[in-house]
Amino acid sequence: MSPARGAAARCAAPRVRVAALALLLVAPGAAPLAAGQPAPWPATLRFEDDHAALGEACRERAFPPCVKRRTVAGGLRVSLGGELALRFEGQRDARFGALFEGADLTTLQRGFVFVDLEAGVHWRAYVQLNGTAAQGRRSGLREVDRTGLEWQNAFVEWRDPAGRAGLRAGAQELRIGGGRLVDTREGLNVRRSFIGARGWAPLGAWRIDAIDLRPKLEEAGDFNDGRDPTQRLRGA
Repeated sequence: MSPARGAAARCAAPRVRVAALALLLVAPGAAPLAAGQPAPWPATLRFEDDHAALGEACRERAFPPCVKRRTVAGGLRVSLGGELALRFEGQRDARFGALFEGADLTTLQRGFVFVDLEAGVHWRAYVQLNGTAAQGRRSGLREVDRTGLEWQNAFVEWRDPAGRAGLRAGAQELRIGGGRLVDTREGLNVRRSFIGARGWAPLGAWRIDAIDLRPKLEEAGDFNDGRDPTQRLRGA
């Protein structure tokens, strides 16, 4: 085989390989019910978790401790939780044969803790602190690989007792429908978050949502991700 044909054959061969993938999920409160019924699985947007059901699931558990909708004072209820994810990526010649760069290994870490406070039946405050880090990637780390410590969700919410109508203002993740248009970007190490307001209300058999949000910037460093002035998401 001539050198030219040998080079063409190398370029035609697949160049991207996934070497390993590992995910560790820690979901406080996700223990089975005493009667053997499984607890609800954590939601994609963790502020949509059913904390009442999770609290029932772990009420009899001594360790690890579980704090879900515990009344602390004056009708104020508190829920605590967190999550930890560890992922390994392996690629070979990731630029599809344009350059023969060899193996490229990346380690990605993501974790968060949250506090959910409910006051009465109408008011709620939710704060979620995220931390992301990454090592490796020969071509250089990307914005979606790490941002340090950031407030992923930090909002105040008013809602009616049934939860059918409400208004949420602050930093918040957003998923519309099946996530084809707007989603949290779960597949990447840094999930997408927005800053602004979202309201919803029933209209017969329908639900109307109104949003006015800007995506958060993803900067390296701690507590420095502001609003993106070049993009805005508005609609109903």
